[in-house]
Order: sequence, then structure tokens, then C-alpha cells
Amino acid sequence: MKIRMMAAALALVAGSARAEPVGDWMEAAFTHLREANRASTPGGQPNRSPATMAAPGRVAAAMFEAANAADRRYRPYFGIAPASGPASPEAAVSVAAHGVLVAVFPDKKAPLDEALAFNLSRIADGPAKLEGERIGREAAKAALARVVFDPAGPFPPYVPPTTSGLYDSTTDPGPPPWAFGYKPWLLPSLKTVQPAPPPPLTSDAYTRSYEETKRVGAKDSTARTPAQTATARFWIEAEDPEQTLRAVFGRPGRRLVDNARLNALVRMTQIDAVMVIDTSKLEILRWRPVTAIRLGEKDGNPATQGDPNWEPLLRTPMSPEYPCGHCTGASTFAALMEAELGERTADARFASSAMPGAGIAGMRWADYARQASESRILGGVHFRYSAEAGEKLGRDIARTARANFAPPLGRK
Repeated sequence: MKIRMMAAALALVAGSARAEPVGDWMEAAFTHLREANRASTPGGQPNRSPATMAAPGRVAAAMFEAANAADRRYRPYFGIAPASGPASPEAAVSVAAHGVLVAVFPDKKAPLDEALAFNLSRIADGPAKLEGERIGREAAKAALARVVFDPAGPFPPYVPPTTSGLYDSTTDPGPPPWAFGYKPWLLPSLKTVQPAPPPPLTSDAYTRSYEETKRVGAKDSTARTPAQTATARFWIEAEDPEQTLRAVFGRPGRRLVDNARLNALVRMTQIDAVMVIDTSKLEILRWRPVTAIRLGEKDGNPATQGDPNWEPLLRTPMSPEYPCGHCTGASTFAALMEAELGERTADARFASSAMPGAGIAGMRWADYARQASESRILGGVHFRYSAEAGEKLGRDIARTARANFAPPLGRK
């Protein structure tokens, strides 16, 4: 009797389980992207290429276009015509994502084929499934045809800003030069939204930021409280939106096309933001606090006192300081989510791989952006003027991206 009851309960759970292919396929895209990036160049830098970096955006765009063709509720991105009859959004999304990923990661074809077969097996056979599959193939083709990189350049070479004869780092400063050839998904161009120039080294703004980071961002700082130290460490690896998006996707009453649109808006905007950050960093080449503070006697500012033994709390990233990338990324995501879901999202969730067991739920989006920025100052890897510039840049990117993507068609 107990066995029959248990079997019935399991069958009920399985029958009521709601597939969420948007989140599942995005997880596959990022898994394969991380594996590709683990292969390093001879210089030890991540093997970032235009094809792999564009993969999440292509998958997100393809899934939205496929879901929207099957269940037309928003202005299409690629202009694919709506379904000719009933169509399965689930089939459309899975086929679209699979088509993109197999093209970008051909060595992963076998597991991707298995994932597609598994997802399609859960959809009832019939004309709606076939129409969904057709739409998915069309969406994948459109996403793969979209040009996201201009190989003609120009790609300004990185020239180390050092004095002749003195040693400088022998590795490139993180962002790839080909980023200058990137064609944004939702921004008209990489120059559409740009940070203001950083303050001169002799300015009061620079001096205030210098002294603050030197004081609270030092590894052995006595001005930073234990709670602030924990905050700095928590946000090192806590900006991944996966948990929050998954929670939102699972809300009762949300349609698959709504999830696909939100996912595409976030992913495409985030990639655009990364490229704006990368190119800005390469053009500005502002030094990090660890360099600035150790060379404080040589910056031409009599108000800054150098400390050759100064160390930051956190490891300094191998990229230029301005604008703050973490701050821009957090601000971009926060601004998008606040505009889409309100100033506070009950199921917003943040965990940190740097601090297992710690987590935050339901915080205001403005507070999230502010804490992420503050953590970079407390960690000693950024100055406040850079964090503030990053927050503003993120809000500007989010506002421009939302204005250019998939408005509702007015259907209830």
C-alpha cells in the first residue's frame, strides 16, 4: 500500500513539474563557455574569443525570438514571422538554443543532442511540436547570422605605459583588443554610452578617493570593521544573476515568452556592458590602487603620501582600474531588474562562492548595486570615483538597452 501511494505521489510530482528550458539552456551555454575559457593562451590569459564570448547572447536572442514567434507578445528582435498555427514554445526554445550551441561548440554535440532529445520527449507529438521545432531552427539560424564582431578593426595595440628601460608586466591588461570590433546587441554602438574621464591625479576628487581606499582597503586596515571585511569578501563572486532569474522564471502565471524576453534583455545587455567596460579600460589605462598607493610620492600630487608596503585586502584583477567593472555590471543588472520588476524583488537571491553558507534575499536593487560597489573600495581594488562612474554607466547602459528591445505589443 505504501509503495503504491509513494508511486502515485511521485507520478503526481512528475506530472505537475513545469519545465523551464530558458534557464536550463542558459546554464548549458555558460557551462560550455567556462570550459572553453579554461584553455589558456601561451601567455596565461583566458582564451577569450569573439565566437565563444558571443555564445550566451546568441542563445538568449534565439530563445526569445523562437518563444515570441510561437507566442507573439513582443516586438521581435530578428523579425521572424509568427507561427503559422499552434506552436509549442518549449520545442521552439529548445531547438533554437541547441542549434546555436552546436554551431559554437561542435565538440559538445553529443551531450547537446541528448539534452535536446530529452526535452523534446517531454512534449506531446503533433503539429504544434513540429511547428515549434521549425521556428526554433529559424531562430537559431537568425542568431548565428547576426554579426557581433567586425574583424576589420581597428584594434588599438596595448602599449605598456612605462619608462624606457624599466620592467613592466609582460601580460596584457585583461580585456582583449578585439573588443573594439564588437557590435553591441542593444546599444547603437560602444560609444553610445561612455564613462566620463577620471579625475586628474592632482584633483581633490582623486585625493579623497586615494586616501579612502588607502585607509579602508588595506589588507591590515584597522579602519575597516569585521562586517565590512565580510562584505568585501562576499561580493567577490556574488554577482551571478542565475538564482534570481530562476526564481522569477518559476513564478506562477509567467509565460515562457516572458521568461525568454527577460533572459534575453539581461544577457544581451550584460554582454554589451562588458564590452563597454573593456574598451573603456583599455583606452583610459588608469592604475589600480596597489600601484597608485605604492607610487604615491611620484604622482605629482603633494597631498598623497605613498606607501611602498601597501597591500589590498582582495587580489587585484589584472585589468585597468577605470571604470569599475563589478560596479558597472551590478548597476546594469540592478537597473534592469528594478525597471522590469520593481524596486524590490522578493525572490532576488545572492549567494557567494567565496563565502559558502552566506546569502542575501529580497534586498532592494539600489542597495545591491551600492553594496557591490562599496565592496570594491573596502577590498582595496578600486577608488570611489571609479565605483560611482561604474554605477552611473550601468544605469545608462540599462536604460538605453531597454529602450531598444522588445516592447510589448499591447496584448493582455
